[in-house]
Amino acid sequence: MVDYACARTLNYIGALGDGENFTVTNVTNDFFNGTSAEYPIPFVNVMIGTFMLDALRGAADTQAALARAKIDWPRAMVLVSSRAGTNVSAGLTEGTNWLVFFLKAVSGFTLPDDRIKIVPYAEVRPSLGQAQLAAADLGYYVARVWGPLFYRKVISDQVFSEISTVYLPDRPPLPGDYFVTKAGAIDKFMIRMKHSLRDSREMLSNTVAFWMVQELANKHWDAAAVDVPGLTAGFPAGVDAYPAAPQN
Repeated sequence: MVDYACARTLNYIGALGDGENFTVTNVTNDFFNGTSAEYPIPFVNVMIGTFMLDALRGAADTQAALARAKIDWPRAMVLVSSRAGTNVSAGLTEGTNWLVFFLKAVSGFTLPDDRIKIVPYAEVRPSLGQAQLAAADLGYYVARVWGPLFYRKVISDQVFSEISTVYLPDRPPLPGDYFVTKAGAIDKFMIRMKHSLRDSREMLSNTVAFWMVQELANKHWDAAAVDVPGLTAGFPAGVDAYPAAPQN
């Protein structure tokens, strides 16, 4: 796929001539979606395939590390703080943060909803990431971050037990969600990519990660067994794999 992508890109650039046709429309029609006898797979496949592979690697590696930790998931105290990238307004809810779904899937879906919290304002303490947290840092995360969030619900339900509870709906299913989109529906993943890019609440990785996490969970976290949209699925009719890149 990488060889094909590089050859296709060079081919497209070489065909631009003086650049007069280098427009958004031309890139979309001739490069992203264009095919030929020499290059029968559109570049959108490459885009989704590489994105899926990155999600696959990250999710599989992290699941393996967490499996070695032998966490008691039903009693775990889980905090999610996404600090990667430049979109600092993204991933603040369960429906816009695939890491929440990932951790539930890693737990075998035994992690209760009320034991996982998204904490964008939590401090990054010095010992975070080490094999064992320093006592002061552990105390901070348990007593000052996770604990107050967890017990808010407990206290509310006890003190106001006679008052009706407001239940908000989950986000609606979207193109690119596992039970909405088949592995070969590259166009649906591209719709999700546009949504993830233009909506400041979304993590860009939501484009593929919600789908790949469920696929990994279904395949018992065997990275070699999963379908990879854009790489092993989603080819035009009559094409079942990337051809060898033409030699110039």
